[in-house]
Amino acid sequence: VAKDNRTYISALGYVDFTRKYFEHISVLHIDCFAKNQLNWFGKPKGVLISNFLKYEFDLLIDLSQLYHFPLMYIATASIARHKVGLSKMDLNIYDSLISNTKNKSLNGLILNIKHNLKYYEY
Repeated sequence: VAKDNRTYISALGYVDFTRKYFEHISVLHIDCFAKNQLNWFGKPKGVLISNFLKYEFDLLIDLSQLYHFPLMYIATASIARHKVGLSKMDLNIYDSLISNTKNKSLNGLILNIKHNLKYYEY
């Protein structure tokens, strides 16, 4: 919760390994889940996931650049009011699709998202 007690920010990451290692433990307060927290179908499970999906965020930003089913599941299942993410595999789960054709780096994606969001009141 931010200092104004009205803003709640949560970051959730996926580690594409069976186990999380020391370098995945963040000092930036980013919760992570790994392959061992997926069910047989690849759906994320556990308290961390269920708590994240219960919260109605004003905005969900997907910074993933590659297709990972667990992250696509979370973006789809989220009850966020507005979802922003990179266009992947002809899936239309976002309210704002970001094209990252010029600068394919993470920084380029973030700049494109910031440019897109300046038209919204966030």
